[in-house]
Amino acid sequence: MDDAVLAALARWPDVPACHGWLALDRRGRWRMRDEACQRAGLPGDPVTSPALRGFIDRNYACDEHGAWFFQNGPQRVYVTLEAAPFIVFAQPDAAEAAAPALVTHNRLRVDRLDRAAFDDAGNLWLLTEHGPAIASDRDLAVFIDHLADADGGPPDPDTLPERCLSTPTGLILRLPACPAGLPVEVLRSEELSARLGFVRDPAIAGTGKTRMG
Repeated sequence: MDDAVLAALARWPDVPACHGWLALDRRGRWRMRDEACQRAGLPGDPVTSPALRGFIDRNYACDEHGAWFFQNGPQRVYVTLEAAPFIVFAQPDAAEAAAPALVTHNRLRVDRLDRAAFDDAGNLWLLTEHGPAIASDRDLAVFIDHLADADGGPPDPDTLPERCLSTPTGLILRLPACPAGLPVEVLRSEELSARLGFVRDPAIAGTGKTRMG
């Protein structure tokens, strides 16, 4: 976190947390949600200011309950997640031409993957060193290109969609962040947050009603 944020937090440690005003969408965009948006259940307006986006990016963290928040000076602003705490993008890596670099929506490089799973809608979920994540839908084809059979060979493209939704998949994800290969699981959508350890909507879950030290 920024030094100024940590200093404000130390000076005013008991500022109540707030909920509902900030969301992270499936594409990795921060969205501001005023009271009208919250009442109508609307996604809110994307944060377009580079300075504000960068400030939120740098001061994004998780509490002990798995609820994610933006530390805005002394105030903890809990984030409503459309999908996951992190959205992971695949970017060309000049140092590793055969494989992409993985980067989160808030510009953190992903160097370690501990878990990979498809859900019943075909989304790819990842457990990174930063926390639970979902692969960007725009980059999903890149991740699929790095799936292999258990014997290391490429999977049959005709059966791949079905295998991504069956248990066990028999598929291995091979990327620089998981060089030994990571067995790919299948998880049901309704169990994802519990199995991966995060809270999608802290207000509904009742977390962070007061600031936690």
